[in-house]
Amino acid sequence: MQGKASEWVVKTEKGDITCEHVICATGNYARQTAKMVGFDFLAIPVEHQYIVTDVDPVLLRYREAGNPELPILRESDAQYYLREERMGWILGPYEKGALARFSDGVDAGFEKDLCPDDFERLMPHVEATMVRVPSFEGAGIKDIVNGPISYTPDGNLMVGPAFGLKNFWLSEGHSFGVTAAGVAVGGMDRRGRASRVWICWGLIHDDLAWAASIMWCRKMRKLTLTCALIIFR
Repeated sequence: MQGKASEWVVKTEKGDITCEHVICATGNYARQTAKMVGFDFLAIPVEHQYIVTDVDPVLLRYREAGNPELPILRESDAQYYLREERMGWILGPYEKGALARFSDGVDAGFEKDLCPDDFERLMPHVEATMVRVPSFEGAGIKDIVNGPISYTPDGNLMVGPAFGLKNFWLSEGHSFGVTAAGVAVGGMDRRGRASRVWICWGLIHDDLAWAASIMWCRKMRKLTLTCALIIFR
């Protein structure tokens, strides 16, 4: 809740916190958190699956020969990433038509639970991976993990000031994990640093000009996509 002047009062089970700025960085709970201050935007948790394999014999021989860990492979056309995991692989697809979850808010008892896996949805990505990395076929599947990740309608981040709420900032929709978000608020990655510089000095990083400065706001009782005008100093 907003206190006097430009202050905010954050009420917690362990007491109130009075502060000048509030950063909303709550992932799957973004819409619920925003509603606490009368703000609304579209960021919906969507199912995201990934596959963990057993040891790949070809990869094992490669690493035992003293070779370094392979870089993360991202094949944009087939919409997946692949990286090493304990001499096997993690295959993380970005599925078309993945199921949305919790459109009315995350269930109270969900916490860190997972969703049922659906291997059939993953098959196009598995087949594409075997073409790009043939040894992947020889590594058996150890586990399929399916959990919700917050997505915006266009997939871009929502970073910056919330319209109509002084000193209330958004850092939501980091659907690509470390590659896009890193430490979401004030960490060592570029977007965390950019958020900190924006709040403290009012300077907007050039990376945010095309991706993260796209805001969802209420105007004429409709959600309208508004692009911030970036002025570089």
